[in-house]
Amino acid sequence: MHKLAKLSELLIGQPMFKLLALSQSLERSGEKIIHFEIGDPNLGSPKIAIDAAKNALDLEMTHYTDSLGLFELRQEIINYTDKFWKFKPDLEQVLVCPANACVDFSIRCISNPGDEVILPDPCFPTYSSVLKYNRIKAVYVPLKPENEFRMLPCDIVSKITNKTKVIIINSPQNPTGSVLAEDDIIKIAKLAEKHGIYLLT
Repeated sequence: MHKLAKLSELLIGQPMFKLLALSQSLERSGEKIIHFEIGDPNLGSPKIAIDAAKNALDLEMTHYTDSLGLFELRQEIINYTDKFWKFKPDLEQVLVCPANACVDFSIRCISNPGDEVILPDPCFPTYSSVLKYNRIKAVYVPLKPENEFRMLPCDIVSKITNKTKVIIINSPQNPTGSVLAEDDIIKIAKLAEKHGIYLLT
């Protein structure tokens, strides 16, 4: 049997899904499990979303869409960002794809192998996996209890080098749930702008 490419050895799954598979196996054998491994609320999907999905099927909306995503959805995203954040991107700037793929695409579009990316520790596992797979150095900022697990501007500035291409901020933070103060977000954005660094959030 042929071996996979060496690059595939850098692909690692998210530990939470391994734990989920194990816990589901235990549940099937009769064990009672309280799930802390994955953020999957036990609430059902909203009726409006279920009805919209059924309606789309009835209308035979089952064919390929624009590669950037459904036109109407992208337009609604523009309306939403304009209403709540006073930012109105062009239609061509709105890309609809799964979260993990979006992280990968974004990092690969703005970083090269050997570049550095500053990110919180702990962090959403996809960030570390994408950086490792693309041979980009992860520069971690430890999140401290005394800062309520927030990544502060003063923690970031000491990590910046001439190889830094991206700062990743995640608020609310996954997995700690901490939320950055608006003032800190502005300071981090100004820091990124000053050093010519992309900000991914």
